[in-house]
Amino acid sequence: VGVGANGVGLLTVSNGAKVYSTGSQIGATTAGRGDVLITGPTSTWEIVGDSRYFYVPGSSSGGSTGYNSLVVSNGGTLRMKGSSCAFTIGAGTSNRDSEVILTGSNSVMDLGSNGVVVGYARGHRLSVLDGAQFRAGVVNLGWGSGSNCTVLVNGAGTVFALTNELSVGANSVSNTMIVSGGACVYSGAAGSVGGGGHSNLMVVTGAGSIWSNRAPLRVGS
Repeated sequence: VGVGANGVGLLTVSNGAKVYSTGSQIGATTAGRGDVLITGPTSTWEIVGDSRYFYVPGSSSGGSTGYNSLVVSNGGTLRMKGSSCAFTIGAGTSNRDSEVILTGSNSVMDLGSNGVVVGYARGHRLSVLDGAQFRAGVVNLGWGSGSNCTVLVNGAGTVFALTNELSVGANSVSNTMIVSGGACVYSGAAGSVGGGGHSNLMVVTGAGSIWSNRAPLRVGS
């Protein structure tokens, strides 16, 4: 499914509707801009099959240079059921300032054991808020030339759970992750901040906020 491939596109999944696809590109070209909203209980977008992808925006070879968004709210669900899949916010090095927001109790983004990259370029954001549930394999915040990217996990009951590693700023600069307001982040392996990069920041603040790793935490290495 392509949303905003060569123009402006909007896709809304609501009122219990379901979308099934083998992948998606939101804002797939420099001429495109896309916005997707998945909202309401049982409203679902499911990516099926192995070695699939979900790009916000673009593709590994380019894509939109403007703002693109994916919002999952009010009990909506985005799910990846296959293996060896990729979920990327800012897939191309020319992409800028796009955003994924997961918000509200019972809202779920379940990417299985698949990997997530937030930012091969500048200014991309992932926000998990207000009791939402985010699940994935490994998450890399800022990758290669990615910089000034942000992950925000906020609110009591909000869970950000990984089966593998959480990396903030691997070989990139000025990326920030904030865990606040009683939110919980769980990593099934190691956690790292600034692995090969610099000026990367992890903040855990507020009563009840947790960052838990099942393997050693590495800072600046």
